[in-house]
Amino acid sequence: MRDAQMFMQRFRERVAAHSERARLEADRAIANHVIDPDAPLPPAVQSRLERLLEPCHRALLARAVRRNAELGVTRPWHAPPIARLLARDAAQADRIAAGLEAADPDPRAVIETERQLQAGIPSAERLAWIARVLDYGPASGATC
Repeated sequence: MRDAQMFMQRFRERVAAHSERARLEADRAIANHVIDPDAPLPPAVQSRLERLLEPCHRALLARAVRRNAELGVTRPWHAPPIARLLARDAAQADRIAAGLEAADPDPRAVIETERQLQAGIPSAERLAWIARVLDYGPASGATC
């Protein structure tokens, strides 16, 4: 019985590593497609791109950015690192949230926002990059 449990644990770790690796490869292919629109997109990557550009998904990310910025202000000692970083520059956090809610944001910025929200050590430079990239998109918003 113990061998079966060890096998299942190893199997779950391999599946998790594979799915994370697959997501990173899809994100890389999306970034290449944004830079070169003629670059081909496999069907799995296309579904990831559609998911990233869904208004509901982007609205969820925008709410997470705003909540983390609020949490960083109200409870700075208990807030996660991303919350403290967003609270330092509330205007930038608001620009990121507004850019995510815009009609047609850059998918690379959506991907990077997901990464920064999950990061143990978020990067102020990457957040500034996200804000700059999202500033170039159209200004209309989406609701969900």
